[in-house]
Amino acid sequence: MANLSFIFCEIIMILATILLVVEPVKCYSKQRKALFVFGDSLFDPGNNKYLNDSKLKVAATMLPYGETYFKHPTGRLSDGRTVPDLIAQFAKLPILPPYLQPGTHRFTDGANFASAGAGVLSETHPGTIQLRLQLSYFKAVKESLKQKLGDEKAKNVLNDAVYLFSIGGNDYFSFYQTYPNASQYYKGKFVKMVIANLTSVLKEIYDLGGRKIAIQNAGPLGCLPAMKTFDSKLGSACAEEPSSLARLHNRYLSIVLNKLESHLPGFKYSIFDYYNALGDRVNNPSKYGRERSMVWFKKHGLDAASWMVAWVVVVHQILPFVVLCVGLVLWEEHGCGGETGDYEVCFNPHEYVFFDGGHNTEKANYQMANLMWTGGPDNMTSPHTIKDLFDLEILPIATTKISSRNVKDWCLCQEPLVFAFVFQALALFFPVRFAVACVILLNPFTCYANYYFFVFGDSLYDVGNNQYLVEPGKYIPVYHKPFGTTFFNHATGRFSDGRAPPDFIASKLNMSFLPPILEPEADFTNGANFASGGAGVFDTNPEAQVELFKNLSLKYKAELGEEEANKRLANAVYLISMGGNNYFSFITNFPHSNQSEQLEHIDTVLVEFKKEIKNIYNIGGRKFMIQNVSPLGCLPMYKQRYNISTDACAGRPNVLTKLHNSQLIIALEELKSSLTGSVFSLFDYHKATGDRVNDPAKYGFKEGGTSCCGAGSHRGSGCGHVTNDYELCFNPNEYVFFDGGHHTDKANYQFAELMWNGGPDNVVSPHTIKDLFDL
Repeated sequence: MANLSFIFCEIIMILATILLVVEPVKCYSKQRKALFVFGDSLFDPGNNKYLNDSKLKVAATMLPYGETYFKHPTGRLSDGRTVPDLIAQFAKLPILPPYLQPGTHRFTDGANFASAGAGVLSETHPGTIQLRLQLSYFKAVKESLKQKLGDEKAKNVLNDAVYLFSIGGNDYFSFYQTYPNASQYYKGKFVKMVIANLTSVLKEIYDLGGRKIAIQNAGPLGCLPAMKTFDSKLGSACAEEPSSLARLHNRYLSIVLNKLESHLPGFKYSIFDYYNALGDRVNNPSKYGRERSMVWFKKHGLDAASWMVAWVVVVHQILPFVVLCVGLVLWEEHGCGGETGDYEVCFNPHEYVFFDGGHNTEKANYQMANLMWTGGPDNMTSPHTIKDLFDLEILPIATTKISSRNVKDWCLCQEPLVFAFVFQALALFFPVRFAVACVILLNPFTCYANYYFFVFGDSLYDVGNNQYLVEPGKYIPVYHKPFGTTFFNHATGRFSDGRAPPDFIASKLNMSFLPPILEPEADFTNGANFASGGAGVFDTNPEAQVELFKNLSLKYKAELGEEEANKRLANAVYLISMGGNNYFSFITNFPHSNQSEQLEHIDTVLVEFKKEIKNIYNIGGRKFMIQNVSPLGCLPMYKQRYNISTDACAGRPNVLTKLHNSQLIIALEELKSSLTGSVFSLFDYHKATGDRVNDPAKYGFKEGGTSCCGAGSHRGSGCGHVTNDYELCFNPNEYVFFDGGHHTDKANYQFAELMWNGGPDNVVSPHTIKDLFDL
């Protein structure tokens, strides 16, 4: 038996070694990470029922609240679980009880401080647990953890925890009700005040040990049933003024969080785009498995339309009405869950987005939580999902503009072969080889390597360089709304409603978005983005991208030393999208060219392209991902120019790009043969785009031939121009193209996913960009 045990343990050790060498597995620590929740009624688990003011604790303490999941009212403003309950369950945590609930609390799992009616500002609904008071409760929790665990372990719990926020909506409700005709100036001033106070709290949480922040932005306030009751003329439309406050809040919130990540070492964040996630479900409930976006109620003697739903906000004399499952009745006498109220409840809450006039059903909450956890197909959560935040290990972060982190400083999972054999050696001297094997197999360490990433290209990849090249004060549409509105909530210089493909790749690497190379004082530790809208392969001016890369490489060498800088440059991945503008110009200047002239032009373009690749190689680059040229004739701008129907593409531009792409494959083979140690991979952007244009529904789009934004038959031009009347779609996620030649955030996400994973359509070969980073 002893011999059999010995042989079995040897087999386990060999398998462990093989598994670690062939495919290092990323496992997650068995140690649960805490969840701390701050917020308003959307996240309140029942704290308000422990407050002294009876008006603040009645609604959700009676049926039908809580009936779906808990089978009894809990103080949650829903028929079942709220988003934090579901996030806790996804993270293998127990559902967090209200912080004010009497009894013993396990704060190593976290705490929920949220309070219905609470705001960022202390003046919003006095008597609730406003955000500053919630922060004071968190400070008390920290002291409790220190007393129980000691300073060091308590610090680790707080560093590893995720901090989930939903706050601000009540501030804007209150402001709108008090100042319904406020000027744009005063609205902006109020939003900035809310954001400043929220930022102050986030900084204090950081000082107390918090590092990982997940924030749900403000929802489409004007679309809530409660808000619609204030204006009977709205019908099915949404009230614009409250929603405009929410959009302005969301824009500033995105900017502030990005700045905090830049200035606070170790700070990571996630924004859940609740505004669009909820708006989509209100406008198209059947798409998400519901028959109705509102809960309807029938009061005796009145039709349902007369008794529109109001929001359950129980506050001092501010809102004297409350939502029943549908219908508007006085809070004091009736109401959803009231003892004497005359109300009706829908048969199946799962068919509804809203349970009452301002709060979601459990089914809607589940969908929101799932989007936060995974991101979902519509990229509603970024730059990290909440799952990413739970998985993330907070490591020391360099504060210099170019970090001197040494690539020799590896952690065990970065060197799986060494890791495996170290433990094998230990097993020779200690009779614990079975236990050691299990440790290796079941609990390998999670590590985050240092990645380096450089991007070259045109407007498809430009993240804002061109703003530093134009005359001050000159109006350029891409630096104004509607560009940037989906993700950043403000224009950034990206030719999209949201992110560009390199942004998504950076997020995959747990990196911040690469800054534009021309941005003053930017941090280029992990790379830079040189792409410039309108650029081609014939750039010879002082701002040429390869020349800027050469200058940056010299800075690396001065800061890090030549050996370390060369290692970083060799380990980096170089993503390149170039050539489209050369063919745009050629088609415009030579509209009747023959094939011989086209081939001659293609040869000229590729000669220059190969020259620039060799220059990057000579500076230190070795690993290249090249994106070929799209089917230019399928772009809305070209279809509009040539009066092509929605379903067809312009032939001449597509012939030219196909010829280029076939010759590009040969050019890359030549480069690989001549440049020792180089690795090249090709992303077939031509096919990926063409597939989505020809069959948009297959990829989750409604429209592949017309832009979301622009003027003309295909909205092919004029997006954002102040002198043009252009149209703007309601939901960019339904479109492949945002303007006449550039993609939506959703399409860019899909292209980045293809580059990262390869996808089922075999559009990346011979290596994915993930493979290149792993090489």
